[in-house]
Amino acid sequence: MNRRSKQQTDEDGFRKSSWSITNPASRFCVSVKRTDTQVMVRDTKDPAKTTLAFTHDEWGAFIKGVKNGEFDLKS
Repeated sequence: MNRRSKQQTDEDGFRKSSWSITNPASRFCVSVKRTDTQVMVRDTKDPAKTTLAFTHDEWGAFIKGVKNGEFDLKS
């Protein structure tokens, strides 16, 4: 089974992280929706469904930073 097959899409077209689906005790989860012009992100626990929007370039830079460890928490 690939990662995409584990993802759940809600009524607004947002995909929930496959990690949070396989780890239901997780308190931290976001959902992401891609459109032709932007990537939208929101907290799955937010009842108001507050959404942040990023360009594809901004999102790509964020993902690159995550993969490079730029956001690793250090004690």
